[in-house]
Amino acid sequence: MHPIILSAALLLLLLLLQEPPFMSSSQASQTHDDDGSVLLKVKEGIKEDPLGVLSGWDRVRQPDFCSWGGVGCDVSKKRVVSLNLSRSELAGELTASVGNLTFLVVIDLSFNRFRGAVPAPALSLCRYLATIDLSFNSFSGPIPPELGQLGHLNILRLTGNAGLNGSIPREIGDNCTRLTALEIGQTNISGSIPFSLEKCLQLVTLALFTNLNLGGTIPGELGSLRNLKVLDLSNNSLIGGIPSSIGNLYQLERLDLRWNFLNGAIPSHLGQLSKLQILALDGNNFNGSVLEVLGQLSELQNMTLSSNLLTGNISTEIWINMSKLEVLNLGNNSLEGTIPETLAKLRSLRILWMPNNLLMGDLPAALGSLGNLTYLSFEQNSIRGTIPDSFAQLHALTTLNLGGNRLAGEVPWPVLGALSTLQNLSLYSNKFNGTLPSDYGKLSQLNELNLANNTLTGHIPEELCNSLRNLAVLHLETNSFEGPLPSSIGMCYQLQILRIASNRLRGEIPRSIGNCSELRVISAWNNSFFGEIPHEIGNLSYLTLFNFDINNLNGSLPEELGQLSQMQHLSMSLNAFSGPVPKQLGQLSQLQFLNLGSSFLSGSIPPELFNSTFNLEEIHLDQNLLTGEIPESIANAYSLTILWFHHNKLNGTIPSVIGNMRNLSTLSLGNNTLTGRIPESLANLNKLKNLDLAMNNFTGEIPSFLANLTQLQSIWLHSNALYGQIPSWIGNLSQLQYLYLGNNNFQGSIPEQLGELSQLWYLALDRNNLSGTIPQSLSKLSQLQFLDLASNTLSGKILIDFSNFSSGNNLTLLLGANQLTGRFPGSLQNCSLKILDLSDNHLSGALPAFSNETFLSRPILNLEVLSLRSNNFSGEVPAWIWSLQQLELLDLSQNSFTGRIPRDFSRLHGLNSIQKELQSCTRDDISPYEHKQVLVFEVAFDVKGGFLTYTYVCSSNTMLDLSNNKLEGEIPPELNQLIGLRLLNLSYNTLSGQLANNLAPLSLLEQLDISHNNLSGPFPSSLSQLNSLGVLDISANNFWGTIPVENGFDTRFNSSSFSPGNPGLCGLPLSKLCNNSSQTTSSPRSAQAGEHTHTWIYAVPATAVVALAVLGMGVIWWLKRIKARRPITLFSSEVNFFLHHGFKTSVENITSAIEALSLENRLGSGTRSTVYKAVLPGDLIIAVKKIELDDDDGNDDLGAREDFDREIQTLGKLRHRNLVKLFGMYSKSNSKALLLEYMPNGSLHKQLHELEGNAKSQQLCNWETRLNIAIGIADAIVYLHQHSHQPIIHLDLKPSNILLDSDFIPKVADFGIAKFVKHPSTGEASASRLYGTSGYIPPGMTLFSNPR
Repeated sequence: MHPIILSAALLLLLLLLQEPPFMSSSQASQTHDDDGSVLLKVKEGIKEDPLGVLSGWDRVRQPDFCSWGGVGCDVSKKRVVSLNLSRSELAGELTASVGNLTFLVVIDLSFNRFRGAVPAPALSLCRYLATIDLSFNSFSGPIPPELGQLGHLNILRLTGNAGLNGSIPREIGDNCTRLTALEIGQTNISGSIPFSLEKCLQLVTLALFTNLNLGGTIPGELGSLRNLKVLDLSNNSLIGGIPSSIGNLYQLERLDLRWNFLNGAIPSHLGQLSKLQILALDGNNFNGSVLEVLGQLSELQNMTLSSNLLTGNISTEIWINMSKLEVLNLGNNSLEGTIPETLAKLRSLRILWMPNNLLMGDLPAALGSLGNLTYLSFEQNSIRGTIPDSFAQLHALTTLNLGGNRLAGEVPWPVLGALSTLQNLSLYSNKFNGTLPSDYGKLSQLNELNLANNTLTGHIPEELCNSLRNLAVLHLETNSFEGPLPSSIGMCYQLQILRIASNRLRGEIPRSIGNCSELRVISAWNNSFFGEIPHEIGNLSYLTLFNFDINNLNGSLPEELGQLSQMQHLSMSLNAFSGPVPKQLGQLSQLQFLNLGSSFLSGSIPPELFNSTFNLEEIHLDQNLLTGEIPESIANAYSLTILWFHHNKLNGTIPSVIGNMRNLSTLSLGNNTLTGRIPESLANLNKLKNLDLAMNNFTGEIPSFLANLTQLQSIWLHSNALYGQIPSWIGNLSQLQYLYLGNNNFQGSIPEQLGELSQLWYLALDRNNLSGTIPQSLSKLSQLQFLDLASNTLSGKILIDFSNFSSGNNLTLLLGANQLTGRFPGSLQNCSLKILDLSDNHLSGALPAFSNETFLSRPILNLEVLSLRSNNFSGEVPAWIWSLQQLELLDLSQNSFTGRIPRDFSRLHGLNSIQKELQSCTRDDISPYEHKQVLVFEVAFDVKGGFLTYTYVCSSNTMLDLSNNKLEGEIPPELNQLIGLRLLNLSYNTLSGQLANNLAPLSLLEQLDISHNNLSGPFPSSLSQLNSLGVLDISANNFWGTIPVENGFDTRFNSSSFSPGNPGLCGLPLSKLCNNSSQTTSSPRSAQAGEHTHTWIYAVPATAVVALAVLGMGVIWWLKRIKARRPITLFSSEVNFFLHHGFKTSVENITSAIEALSLENRLGSGTRSTVYKAVLPGDLIIAVKKIELDDDDGNDDLGAREDFDREIQTLGKLRHRNLVKLFGMYSKSNSKALLLEYMPNGSLHKQLHELEGNAKSQQLCNWETRLNIAIGIADAIVYLHQHSHQPIIHLDLKPSNILLDSDFIPKVADFGIAKFVKHPSTGEASASRLYGTSGYIPPGMTLFSNPR
């Protein structure tokens, strides 16, 4: 028997046998009827008695109250001495009449529903009370100090009365010196532990736990309670350290100080508690190491020190004498080093829990000897190696959690398969590889399997559910599993949670999944599942979460989804669903989250969708094809906080009932065709934080009720037809972070009050009719990251003090296309800028120059884009511009800058290194829990043949434009350091001297314009090595010499690239031919002088001389061209062959490679052609596109010949990094072949749809790579349409015609059906027939007879 219970029983017996000294037998008999009456008065306070415990308290039916339920009497005296009504489900109050039971020794009302105050004044009259147990009721108010008057009190239990408050009365400690047990837990008491408890020397149990407002320090006086066996002060707010006097409690068996705010080191005095069995110090701020002195606690059974600040290595000696230890919990600290093997000496250990530390090294094999171990966790450490074979001996193990480490290699399934009692196996977030087995050994009891976030591959085996019949939780997310979800998944009848997201799974969702009737969660987002959602999904009546975001599912959404009555989270965004939104979803009364965004759903939003979705908090139907009006029934979803309907085709007006949805925090209706005015009813949305009505047809002024929506953080109203002035009250919206009002019809000035928006990050007022000056008050927007005031009629000086802006914000500042005057703002030098556009204004003067000592430390040096085009700036370009390390786009054109171009470009890291395709992105990551629109803006740059825009998505271009200035001197040869440069324009200056012949390193250069200068000297032949060069203009200079023919340079550009000007140049595409070697080495002046010297020799008529000269030069030139092109007859007159210059191999090598082509080397095939891989000597790999010129009947296929000729004609004239290179042509009899650049990663179609498993590149799963591919394709199309020598339309642009090189750079291929289009000035070329693949033909070709 427990000592406390024994002592209470003995005391009760003593009191029962002993007559109180002040009371005679006659007195007892006189009060016999009084105790019965008192009990009936006590009963009157009890209002509920569902178990009928008090039904026998009736003097008519049972006159003897001593026989009433729960009543105990002194038999001899006929007085009530005990009242035990515990666990009787009684409810009511304990009336003061209980105080008249003056012989009461024990009162136990625990585990009922008594309420009200504890009647302490009445209880204090019960002077013989030894036990008061009022625990687990609903008593409230302070603990009465009158309890301290009960000098015989032995046990006081008040635990579980949440309404008790105030402090612990010191009187209890002062007077209740016989107390053996004081238990006050789970209350609302406050203050500190009274020092007076030191007088309760008989205390065996002191339990003051889970009183969150009980604070202060642990009194050192408690060390005097030498009889104490249980000290439980857990779950309070105690501070300070553990007093050393606690080490004097030699009888202590349990010390529980968990979950306080205690700190300091664990005192060594605890090692003196030789009888201690439980030591619980979890959830504090103890620091230092785990003391070896604790190893003296040989009786210890449970030691939990988790969730502290413990550091250092785990001692190897501490465990040697702890043979009785059953529970060891050291988790959530900062312990480091290796796991000591001496833990294996803890043979009684059942639980070993050490997660979330800094442990490293291998798992000790000795741990396999802990045969009693049931729970083992080293989760979230840095353990390496693998799982030891000895773990197969842990036959009692039920939980093994090694997740979040660095374990590697294959999962040792034979070892784990021996653990027949294992129920929970967690190996997530390691580096395990290999596949899942088909045989799981003895793991038939396994309930949870977590292998998430590893590098596991292969298929999910069909045998999984046959072997693991008890499996309830399966985590396989974030691996590289491939293939289908096996149909046998339907045999996992106990399965409740299935998480397979972020793999490479594909195929249809198996219909058998409808057999998993216990399923609660299915998370399969970011895979490649296709097909329709099976109707059997409606059988999963317990399903609460269904997430198939980012897959390739299609078809209509099944109506059976409406049967999932427990569904709370339904998410299927970023798929290819079509058809309507099922109205049956409106039956899901538990639904809280619905996301069907980014698909192809059409039709109207069904009004029935909101019939029963009263709990719906978020709905995402954005980025679909939904039409019609927003239904009025949406008001039924009154719990909605986030509503996303943006990017659809919704029309009509905003229904006024949306104003009744008072919980809305985000309303996103942007990019639809909504009309009318913004309804006044939105004024009721006082919780609104994000309002997006952009890109619609709203009219009217900005509604004034927005001034009252003080929680607004973002307002997106851009691209509407709003008018009027920007109201000044916007400055009162103090929480505002995003304000985008661009592309409307606002007029007037910018309100000064906008400067009061201290939290503002983004401000865009561009493309309006705003006038006046830019308010200086904007200087106060220190958090600003984006300011766009472009395309207005703002005037005056820029007076904003940009030095006030935070240095870490990397501000984007767009002030272009206004009428601003004055000088370059000097304060910009102290602002961390990312993009600065001051173009198309009237700014003037010289740019500020910083001193050499300070300019390298200026925040402005973070600039990536700088455009000062079309202003009146003058003077030299300051040195700091040439030190902008991140600079990618620099446009200083159309100003009056003077001086020379510097010779040192070494600091322009953004231009002098070959960057990735994706260089500059200004888009924020969008959290799923907040609404941040992607800002729509662009910075325009004039380039040859059009314009370039730096948009909100990204820029893959690099540019240096100094044109239309007054620069002089030479173009420095060091310009070739800018190897990342793609666009270079130095035209319309007064540059002179020669252009250095060292431009070959500029391999990415696409446009070069140095026209209209005074440059001279021989033509730089290194330009012919720039294979990406598509636009060239060197006209209006004085270059001389021969235009090179290497790499088809002479056929890549038309004559306007070289003339007018440059009278000494000759060769194609100019009409002036090169007739002798002197033409290539002599200057124009010397050549002209020679002609004059020899004119007198000829005596024949002038016309004959001219005719003979032209004929002779033509023949010589043609023979040279034939030799350069190398048409060669091989073995017979039937073989023709040419190679572009720069492709180094022999004719014999090409012929041998083509004649050796076989099916084994086939890369793909089309209607008229087959592509092979060919390896030339020197391991040079090319692709050979062999075209068969006979049709199926053996007749000559004229269409195939046309396609071949067209592809030669097209590819031979194109040079772009995103177009496949043509190396040469081979022709023999009825077989022709193109020699093309080899693409090791095949086609985009193959990568997306044909490869599986390991063959499928991880890189293509990266969204950055996919975006780069899209940008590359777009670059190629822009080049074909706008920048090639003649516009070209591809006509069959599809994934199979997009090839990928070793770095996944896309190359557009297959120009067999491409069409040349004449310039608009000369008319359009018509297509004689419809070409291309259905679904990929340009829409204009299907609607009209010519390409548009």
